Amino acid sequence: MTRKPMDGRGVAESDDGAVALETMTELTRPAMAALNTFNGTFLQNAAACQKEWLRFLNLRVKENLAMPAKLSACRSLPELQTLYVDYWTRAVEDYQKEYQALAQTAMGQSGSVEKQPLPNGRQVPEAQPPQRTQQRYEVRDEAH
Repeated sequence: MTRKPMDGRGVAESDDGAVALETMTELTRPAMAALNTFNGTFLQNAAACQKEWLRFLNLRVKENLAMPAKLSACRSLPELQTLYVDYWTRAVEDYQKEYQALAQTAMGQSGSVEKQPLPNGRQVPEAQPPQRTQQRYEVRDEAH
């Protein structure tokens, strides 16, 4: 079989090369369609997460910047302690709520990952957790 020169696309100018390229294209078409769907959903969820995170950071920065003025307005040590405890309690609660909101946003607003069927109608198989093997540990007597 003689080799024919490549055309401008990097495809051999033979019938065998054209058939091979067409076959590979057809074989990868379902996977590419599934990846296209996945990428679109992934990018939408990533953008929603970023938007939510920036909204949250904006609120936290406002709280943080207001703190020095509130601290300077305190007239007694108990008042200062109460303000400080309230500030950190609220910060922890805010971050906990935000992480929950981000997790829900990342999973597509529904709280669960939706399974999309493949273009050929088959379902994506469930991921199986790795099998754990039990390890034996020997207890060595260091005294000897």
